[in-house]
Order: sequence, then C-alpha cells, then structure tokens
Amino acid sequence: MCTIDDVGCVVLLDCVTPDAVFTMRVIISLCLLIIVLSVAACLMDILGPTHIVCRAIRFTASLSILAGL
Repeated sequence: MCTIDDVGCVVLLDCVTPDAVFTMRVIISLCLLIIVLSVAACLMDILGPTHIVCRAIRFTASLSILAGL
C-alpha cells in the first residue's frame, strides 16, 4: 500500500509482511547451515572422517559448495 506525504514523496506502508519475514528467516537459516556444514567439512578434510555420519556431513557440505558456484 502506498501513500503520498505532505512533501509529495511516496511512503510505502506494510512492506514487511509475516510471510516475507518467514521467508527471510528460512533463507538466512539455510545460509547459516551451509556455512556450518562447510566449516565442518573443512575440519574433517584436515582430520580425516572415519565415522559414517562424518562422511555424510562432508558429502552434504561438498554439495552446498558446488551449489554456490
């Protein structure tokens, strides 16, 4: 919704809706998850993964790095 103030400038009202806030939170959460998984994968490359869970995290982080390219 837009209105025009006394000076003639357009003022936007209700720009941030609850749906937009939810979408932004999801995107930010996914970005942080990708960063954490990438750091974990880097550390496991240095230490060498031995557990199957560690290999899965490493594989997931590799996919997220490729998706960023």
